[in-house]
Amino acid sequence: MSDINKKLGAVIRLRRVALGLSQSVVAKRMGITFQQIQKYENGKNTLSVARLYEMASALEWNALSLLSSADTNASNSTEKTRASLEIVKRINLLQPHEFQAVAAFLNALCRDRRAA
Repeated sequence: MSDINKKLGAVIRLRRVALGLSQSVVAKRMGITFQQIQKYENGKNTLSVARLYEMASALEWNALSLLSSADTNASNSTEKTRASLEIVKRINLLQPHEFQAVAAFLNALCRDRRAA
């Protein structure tokens, strides 16, 4: 397995989970099987340029941002990616007022870091 396939797969999964989409929904948008989505997310299969464009569109993103995120993700550890996925899953379970409180907390926590 190529390292870039793993990185890109992690970004795809993170984006899919953040949008609250199942693998089946993304697969349907692309006209492929959910098993193929699993292979892309696990880094077992390589995305062609055409499939990369379709994947980005299915994830309501653009291909350049998808690739850029995979490149940025290169420095992130697998554990950090897994932790991020768990956080996103839990955030999706929050009530609107709870979500707003968490968002305000994170914004305050990261305020100084954005300027850097």
